[in-house]
Amino acid sequence: MRAAKAPVGRGSLPLVAGLVALGLVALGALAVHDALAVSGAVDRDPVTTGVLDALDGLAHDAPVVLGVGIVAAVLGLLLLPVALGRRPRTSVDLDAATGVHLRTGDLERVVAGAVEGTDSVTDVSVRATRRKVAVHVTSLAPRAQRDEVVRRTRERVDPVLAALASPPRTSVTVRHEELR
Repeated sequence: MRAAKAPVGRGSLPLVAGLVALGLVALGALAVHDALAVSGAVDRDPVTTGVLDALDGLAHDAPVVLGVGIVAAVLGLLLLPVALGRRPRTSVDLDAATGVHLRTGDLERVVAGAVEGTDSVTDVSVRATRRKVAVHVTSLAPRAQRDEVVRRTRERVDPVLAALASPPRTSVTVRHEELR
């Protein structure tokens, strides 16, 4: 069985698509306004009449037409890399031949689940990226046992991260909580 492709993020294309859609909505609203103005439902002149009157009799080789064409072409060329650019990877690969992937949010939950239940740990929060996993634990252990809490936490985190194709760097931070 061939490995599946890694999932990727949205990239910048939704921004361009949103801007184009917004432009089309504006043109549609303008067309509806003009249709209502021509039918007499709105007591105003159509907006496009002025634009069309200004362009009436304009030759196809006029400098204005050339300028607008150049601006449109340059704008299209500037937007092309945005539309076709690389999309960011949003997952980490597991060490498997079948192409299994975990999103970073799922990796956070798996690591947090592995650390929960560690002796003297009362709270766990994990932040994961493709390159680094930061584990923050709150412990009831005395400050003198900080290294022991870090060791026990790493003993639970390291096997989870070993299942990844390229394990990220790991940092463990211990916050001590006093009993009252």
